[in-house]
Amino acid sequence: MLVAALVVVLARPASAQTASDPRASEQWGLAAIRAPQAWERGRGGGVSVAVVSTGIAEHEDLDSKVDAADERTDTTGRGTHLAGIVGAATGNGKGIAGVAPDARLLGYKGFSGTSADDSYLDALGRASGAQVVLIDLPATYSGDKDKLRLALRAVGQRTSVVVGAQSGLNLDDLPVLVVAATTESGGQAAGAVSSRGVAAPGQGILSTTGGGSLPLTGDQYGEKSGTGQAAAHVAGAVAILRGLGATPTQAADTLRSTAQKTANADLGAGVIDVAAAVNANKPPPPPPPPATTTTKKAAVAPTTTKPPVSTTVPSAAAPSGGPVFDDEVEELGQGQEEAVPPPNLEEFNDSASDSRGPSILIGGRERPWRPLTLGFGLLFGVGTAMSLTFRRLGAEPT
Repeated sequence: MLVAALVVVLARPASAQTASDPRASEQWGLAAIRAPQAWERGRGGGVSVAVVSTGIAEHEDLDSKVDAADERTDTTGRGTHLAGIVGAATGNGKGIAGVAPDARLLGYKGFSGTSADDSYLDALGRASGAQVVLIDLPATYSGDKDKLRLALRAVGQRTSVVVGAQSGLNLDDLPVLVVAATTESGGQAAGAVSSRGVAAPGQGILSTTGGGSLPLTGDQYGEKSGTGQAAAHVAGAVAILRGLGATPTQAADTLRSTAQKTANADLGAGVIDVAAAVNANKPPPPPPPPATTTTKKAAVAPTTTKPPVSTTVPSAAAPSGGPVFDDEVEELGQGQEEAVPPPNLEEFNDSASDSRGPSILIGGRERPWRPLTLGFGLLFGVGTAMSLTFRRLGAEPT
């Protein structure tokens, strides 16, 4: 009981989104593929879906969704019906709900009746700019099928292409998603696909429609059947996945791998399950932030002022009677060397008022130059005279 109650609570928000669409309860196909349960994660926002068919007419449930069209006319109502399945306005209090409620719609008129020719290729080429292209192939194609295959291959290499299965036209080797149609009971309604294809509701499908040569207006809805209707369900599912960031290949592969398996091999991988597909389409984890190099700043040591290096130059102890010099304190800066004058060799220049002339400090006492000069001169003269006398007498000086 607890599990059942939990399921009901979880499903309630999805069903509430279609509560104001009065005919949403008649859309058995929308419930079969579990589209409302996928809307919590994605609704096709930002994705454009091109419908290559008979055009998209003016309609109250489509006018707010159509960006561009060849003409807002649809002589058969076929393209308008497919457009409503893909992305009718949802929650607007009118009509039905679309598989991809927030997708934008583009209408391209490839034919106007029940058959198409090579002019269809022009509309197909112009539609290739959309992110999803829904190909509506009529029962008869009178154009060159080889050219059609080449065109489908080219478009399928650029974007997501969804096409209803057609007898006599094998598309298995093309980059397109081929769709078979099922009944409400899950049986095969139309078309057959290989294991690369999928299946979707395609019988008695309610959608926007009308007819006549004038633009369709008013509250006009009706039921149609075919592989085109099945492909429209799948195109809406692809739009949701593309809106979640899936590539064309990823979207197709996810729908195949999450499809509801059946015993019927003609239904390919099975009936699509949009809720399972969006849950399996987990977005890639965000890239790691770029590595940042944090440069730690070296701790700056507090500035300390070293006391200046001081040297004390003691003065020579002067004997009695000589000048006495006080000790000098000399401050040295960085890179300087202490210069200490040799002791006892300081010269002094007496002032001009000193009549004694120059003097020298010897033995701590100031001696005048003049008496010393006279004394040294006498000694030098006597020595020279004695040397000359000895030489004359033939004796070697001692």
